[in-house]
Amino acid sequence: MARIAPGRIHRLVLAAASCGWGSIPGDPLALLAMVTPARYYFLPATATVNTLFGGSSLSDFATADAARLHRPPDPLGYWWQLLAALGWSSLPWLHRLRVPTLVLAAARDRLVRPSTARTLARRIPGARLAVVRNANHFFLLREDTRIASGLVTTFLDEGASAESA
Repeated sequence: MARIAPGRIHRLVLAAASCGWGSIPGDPLALLAMVTPARYYFLPATATVNTLFGGSSLSDFATADAARLHRPPDPLGYWWQLLAALGWSSLPWLHRLRVPTLVLAAARDRLVRPSTARTLARRIPGARLAVVRNANHFFLLREDTRIASGLVTTFLDEGASAESA
């Protein structure tokens, strides 16, 4: 959206985001677990999260577990989504983005390495990088919520202040 319709985007926050091809792959075990939709059919989310992303368990994924076990994703759709992700890269056009951007990363993310966030921040003109220490892939949903949400709120408030001035 920021590339195709930049006038519709005032500020951009990329959290635990990848540029696709051109980034250093995450932990092989975490990536291997991502290539199968089995995690939606068998394991409770807390076990999956710990396997994929490490760290302590999520505060409450019981509702998500019940919903995904009741209606898991279509395996064919899952494979098409995976195939699309494997062949995609934003690296060639990141330098053309002109929207104020905050790139957030988790220092202990096993799926999207912090080096990927550094690549994004370097390639997007004027982008700001913030790495949340002692955080894992789900840092926006975990115990680090206050830190990450504070960074996002401050960044977005700066935009609102600039627009009202």
